[in-house]
Amino acid sequence: MAKTYFILLCICLLSFPKMAYSQTLFTLSGSVVDSETSKPLAFANVLANKGETGVSTDENGAFKLKLSTGKHLLEIAYIGYRTKRFYFTISSDTTISIKLKSTSTQLEEVEITGESSLGADKVDNAEMGVMTLDPETIKLIPTIAGEPDVIKTMQLLPGVSKGVEGSTDFFVRGGDADQNLVLLDGAPIYNTGHLFGFMSVFNPDVLGNVTIIKGGFPAYYGGRLSSILDIETKEKATDKFNTSGSIGIISSRLTWHGNFLDNKLSVMLGGRRTYIDKVLETLDIPDVQLPYYFYDFNARVSFRPNPNNSFFFASYSGTDVLDFSRISTEEPEEPEDGEEAEEGETRNFSSNFDIRGNTQSLGWKHIYSPTKLHELVFSRSAYNYLIDNVFAENTIRLNAGIEDYAVRFTIENQLDDKTLLKLGTESTIHAINPSVLKSTGVIGELFPSSESRELSNLEGGIYTQITKELTDNLKMNAGYRQSFAVSDGKFYTGFEPRIAFRWKQSPTQAFKASYSSMSQYMHRISSSSLSLPIDIWYGVTQNIRPQRAQQISLGYIQTFPKLNSFFEAEIYYKDLRNLTEFVEGTSLIFNTDFEEAIVQGNGNAYGLELLYRLEGKKLSGWVSYTLSWANRKFADLNNGNPFPATYDRRHNISIVGQYKISERVSFSAVWEYISGSKFTSITGQYAVLAPNSLGLDFLNIYSTRNEVSLSDSHRLDVGFKFSSRPTRRFKSEWQLGIYNVYNRATPISLIISEADDGTLKYTQPGLFGLLPSVSYNFSF
Repeated sequence: MAKTYFILLCICLLSFPKMAYSQTLFTLSGSVVDSETSKPLAFANVLANKGETGVSTDENGAFKLKLSTGKHLLEIAYIGYRTKRFYFTISSDTTISIKLKSTSTQLEEVEITGESSLGADKVDNAEMGVMTLDPETIKLIPTIAGEPDVIKTMQLLPGVSKGVEGSTDFFVRGGDADQNLVLLDGAPIYNTGHLFGFMSVFNPDVLGNVTIIKGGFPAYYGGRLSSILDIETKEKATDKFNTSGSIGIISSRLTWHGNFLDNKLSVMLGGRRTYIDKVLETLDIPDVQLPYYFYDFNARVSFRPNPNNSFFFASYSGTDVLDFSRISTEEPEEPEDGEEAEEGETRNFSSNFDIRGNTQSLGWKHIYSPTKLHELVFSRSAYNYLIDNVFAENTIRLNAGIEDYAVRFTIENQLDDKTLLKLGTESTIHAINPSVLKSTGVIGELFPSSESRELSNLEGGIYTQITKELTDNLKMNAGYRQSFAVSDGKFYTGFEPRIAFRWKQSPTQAFKASYSSMSQYMHRISSSSLSLPIDIWYGVTQNIRPQRAQQISLGYIQTFPKLNSFFEAEIYYKDLRNLTEFVEGTSLIFNTDFEEAIVQGNGNAYGLELLYRLEGKKLSGWVSYTLSWANRKFADLNNGNPFPATYDRRHNISIVGQYKISERVSFSAVWEYISGSKFTSITGQYAVLAPNSLGLDFLNIYSTRNEVSLSDSHRLDVGFKFSSRPTRRFKSEWQLGIYNVYNRATPISLIISEADDGTLKYTQPGLFGLLPSVSYNFSF
């Protein structure tokens, strides 16, 4: 019944008659760019006939304006640029490009009033659970070792919870870490962390648009249940040629950007490497070495031969390397009188791992007319690891990997002033090599060589979405996605309707509601809460069914134009099906037969999210609060009774502030409070007769699953930035930071030991205490 109603609703909406006009209207489309650099000018004002009608350009500098047949006076204005006025005659749908020249002086007070009010787009749009991050904001947030990190910044937003301290895993609205779709230029990223997960794979100097979606999912996204993290690298340089970089405590970065062929061709190259291994090697401190490093490389080429066609190619490659070896000599026992001394036994030990991830994306956008375009994107993603350990005559090697080939085609059609239609299709071929174990020597008897079966499956979907202004106050996004997967001789399909409404109460406030249905056909098989090298990805099979989710959200948004700020509140309820866990007592280390240990069950999550965000002349930042619950129920776990998820954190508070002390000096601070994660405790022991009947063995008695929480934690981080004069061609800045100012380490695990009185004692070790950092950034 629900399916029939939804289809009828879409048919009715598509059949709405167009408005009758007294005279013919045509669409004037175009873009406003810098005349020297071709940089898009976002939120420029495009006015016709002395303000009778007008629009503002979007974040890409594009605009669409309806005009009647005839001659019109156009006026294009942007702060810091010369206003351009000219007459334009329109007799059909037309596309133009407008170039503005920069002025030598800018009035600071005018710059503030000329910008759009913060949050105004949230009032206008029906989207829910959508957040954006500016690359410059990311760079100002104090982080571990002073390395800016998009995921660490995202964990400070409402509805997003961290895993273990320092990890790049994140959990959105009660979902698991593998339920987040992370895209880099349209290609999925399967491993988001370097340095055992302490730093993300995203170089902050190459970031462009960063969008996070937690609910009200558009139909053109699929394959995950909890969130979408969509990251695009920079497309164009601000100048003809631009170089920027950073030198920090543990890593350095260098990025080069250039424009060619009259700004039609743009090239970006960026690289990063850690060097703490070389520093410690140079210091030559006995027994203090870290033979680990990582490096990554980003590239993007954008080409726009004409106004109707644009192409891009983007690539990412990252590698983590650990190469540890040691030679030890075991001294023989002292010889007795008259015996010859024996030579010591030499043992070789080495532990190496190599983690590699890389993606490539190739895209083409073609504009047929001012109201119609298509976009075609091909992508490849690969992730694999190799662990190689040698001890004396024993060797053990473990490797696994996944490789994807995908294509997406989308058509966008502006049916009329109030109706936008998107439709398309996508498909992905997954080639999965889950786990191969090879062992020799004595250790081979404990962990014999084995191999998981390879999987090759096809995943895809077709989708359509319509955005329509039903009335002046009511706007709707209605979409439908039919997903599918073919794997292991099994065909799965998913019916995924999505719909969202916005009621605009006034120009500054709106109410919203949304419903989304999602399906997931890939699962991450993880041995611990950390994103370690031995985590692997696995598809659906005859025994492992796809995960499903349905989410309902209600929201309210209020903007404060005079303060350039907004307040947002959302409540949500999420129903989860076919979640994956492991049979209690399962160890996945050096185990390739993990499919038999997987069990599936259900769950739910619900909560409240509050956000106040401000962008003032001197002070900017946000305050966020999340109140949430996340529950699980598995027939094969906890005697079939419900239990909280491991990362069911009740309260999460973040306060982020950035204060501009002067034109060249700024201060930033982050204070965070978060409830502790859950664990299963030992409540007692009981004695049983030992198998040899010569004594007693003591067996543990456990609480119900995840009944106890680690301690709540809070932390303060601060940072200062000292910049050179903005008029200089060579710009530089020093960034000083202190992570965990009052040295209160966040618990990351639980150690159980026996106290002096024979009882059990729990210890919660932390990972990081107070950590100072310093980095030098430059650009020219």
